[in-house]
Amino acid sequence: MECYQVGCGERPVWQVTLSYRPSAPGAAPVVFNADARACWQHRAQLARQYGGARGATKIESTLRNRGVDPGTANDAKALLTPLFG
Repeated sequence: MECYQVGCGERPVWQVTLSYRPSAPGAAPVVFNADARACWQHRAQLARQYGGARGATKIESTLRNRGVDPGTANDAKALLTPLFG
């Protein structure tokens, strides 16, 4: 595991988690970890990558890579969650 920032030697302590609600009625939200991880120093930059207009594209490609309909990107939320251990 490495910080997403190239050349950073710090141990990552934050990971991006994506959650979305499937279109089926009454379906529970789906939550999974994205591959992006950041150290304490670069967590704000990573959060910005998954926020706003730029983030929508990044979320869409992450969903597509996971085999999820990228059309759910509008309903998906990216959160930074701490890595314990």
